[in-house]
Amino acid sequence: MVAVLAVLLGVALVAGVKGCGKKPPDMIPMVHVQTHVQLDAVYLPARLVALHWAERQAGCWYSWGGSNCAEGFDCSGLVMAAYAHAGIWLPHNTVAMLYSGHLRWEPRSQARWGDLTMWGGSFPFHVELFFGWNGLRTFGAHEAGTRVGVAWNGGWWYDAESFYRVV
Repeated sequence: MVAVLAVLLGVALVAGVKGCGKKPPDMIPMVHVQTHVQLDAVYLPARLVALHWAERQAGCWYSWGGSNCAEGFDCSGLVMAAYAHAGIWLPHNTVAMLYSGHLRWEPRSQARWGDLTMWGGSFPFHVELFFGWNGLRTFGAHEAGTRVGVAWNGGWWYDAESFYRVV
């Protein structure tokens, strides 16, 4: 009985019964049911869900064309997989991501953790996740011979050129 009540209450919260009844479009529900009757419902922006998932891939090897830890990740493969875990489907190609209709340009001053950081202008050749310090620190799959993780200026890349919010 208690478990059924907790599940029903969780479904009601996820459905948006609590509050104004509508979740912002870039938010996804994260419901955690603890033992007994305690219920904790938190809405995290998809960008943070993606970033937290990507962080758990730290240490995986870079591999061009890869999109999982077993075969390795390339830059767009890590971003694609991270956002897929947040319920947002992006293509496995940096240029295709940019023109997919899922990205909104953000000025550097508005970029937030988990947003996309791209290098290469209108034909980008590299993408990572924004990881603070005004875009100087990123999280991603950098280049052959390296492991997924944090980089300053995207590893050997020059300063990030563009920032995008996934919408």
